[in-house]
Amino acid sequence: MRMRNLKNVTFAKNLDMNHWNPCDIGGSERDKWKWFENCIGALDGTHIPVIVSAEDRPRYRNRKVDISTNVLGVCDPDLKFIYVLSRWEGFKSDSRVLKDALARDNSFQVPSDKYYLVDAGYANGLGSLAPDRGTRYYLNEWIGNNHPENYKELFNLRHSIARNVIESCPKRRNQKPSDIPPPKKRGTTNVLADSVAKMASSLEHFINSTTQKLDPTKVYNEVIAIPDLSPDEQLKACSWFIENEKQFLMLKTIPTKRKKGMVFMFISPKA
Repeated sequence: MRMRNLKNVTFAKNLDMNHWNPCDIGGSERDKWKWFENCIGALDGTHIPVIVSAEDRPRYRNRKVDISTNVLGVCDPDLKFIYVLSRWEGFKSDSRVLKDALARDNSFQVPSDKYYLVDAGYANGLGSLAPDRGTRYYLNEWIGNNHPENYKELFNLRHSIARNVIESCPKRRNQKPSDIPPPKKRGTTNVLADSVAKMASSLEHFINSTTQKLDPTKVYNEVIAIPDLSPDEQLKACSWFIENEKQFLMLKTIPTKRKKGMVFMFISPKA
C-alpha cells in the first residue's frame, strides 16, 4: 500500500518541483486527498490539560512534563469527527492509545481496504499510512520558498497537507499552509481554553449535521387538535414546537386538558 501511494503522489503528470506553491499542491479540500487512493481521513492524538490528584500526576505527566490526558481523534476529509477516545494518561504514547481503540469491545473500525493518514508518531500498518521518517514533514518546515527536492519530500508534503485536516478547527478551514504561523508557547490556561473551544465547536458541528428538525405537518396536526386555541395561537405554537423537540414530545404525552396551558406557558410573552 505504501509503495502504491508513493507512486501516486510523486509521479503525477506535469509536476515541476522547482516551481511549486502549497496552494497548488493542496488545492481544494477534496483535491488534497486525490493522491491517497482509498484513504478515508486522518487520525492523531492530542493532549488536553487536566487536574488530577497528587498520586496520579506521574501517570498523567506527558513528555513535555505537563499534566494531561491523551485523546485520540479521527476525522474524515470534510473536517467531521467520526471517532474520539479519551481518558488515557498523558504519558501513554499515541500509538498505545490507538492500539487500545482498535482492541476494545466497542472498537474503532477501519475497513479492510481503507486507511487513515497518521504522523510519524505511529507506525505504518494495516489501516494507517505514515510519512517517510527522516524527511522534513510538518507544514511549518515548508513556509517560504522551500520546495520539495525529491520524491520523499514531495510525498511528505502532500501527506502533511492532507493530514492537517486533523489539526484544523472550523475557523481555519480556508487557510492556506503559508498562512499558518509557527507554533507559540502558550500558558496552561490558554491551552485548556483552546482545547475546550475546539471540542465544543466540533460537537456543535456534529449535532447540527446529524440533528433533523421535526416534521411541521406532525406538529401542526398535534397543535390544531388542542381545544380553544385561536389561529394565531396555533401558528405561534407550531413555530415554537418545531424548534423545541423535547417540549413537543412532552406535549404529546400529557393529558389533552393540560395541553392548552402548556402552550400558553411557552408562547405567552414573558413578564
